Amino acid sequence: MKSSLIAIGLTGALLSTSSLAVDLIGHTKSKSMVSVVSEVSGMVESADFETGSIVSVGSVLAEIKAQDFELEISKQKANLALVKADLTIKQSLYNRYNELRNKNSLSQNELDIAAADFDAAKRRWRWHK
Repeated sequence: MKSSLIAIGLTGALLSTSSLAVDLIGHTKSKSMVSVVSEVSGMVESADFETGSIVSVGSVLAEIKAQDFELEISKQKANLALVKADLTIKQSLYNRYNELRNKNSLSQNELDIAAADFDAAKRRWRWHK
C-alpha cells in the first residue's frame, strides 16, 4: 500500500508542468525600522501615505490643522521669551554677586551657585534657540 501511494505521487509530479511562482502566506518585517516624528503637535487634517508605501526623505506625510500649528508656534515663541528673560535675570544676578564677592561682601559659595544658575540658563537658551 505504501509503495503504490509513492508511485502515484511521483507520476502526478512528472506529468504536471513546473511553475516558478509560489504563493506564501505570512508577515514581513523591515530590515531597519524608521521612526516618524512630527515637529509640532496638532490634529491631523490629511495623511498622504499608506502603510508599506515607499517615501523619501523630506516628503510630506501628513498635514495638521492650521489653527493647531499657529497655536504651537505661539507657545514656542512664548517659551523662548521666558527662557531669554530667565537668562537676563541670571546674568544680572551673577554680575551683581561677582561685584559683591570682589568686595568680600558675599561668600564664594553664593557666587558659585549664581554662576551655576547662569550657566544652566545659557545652556537652556542655546538649546531653545
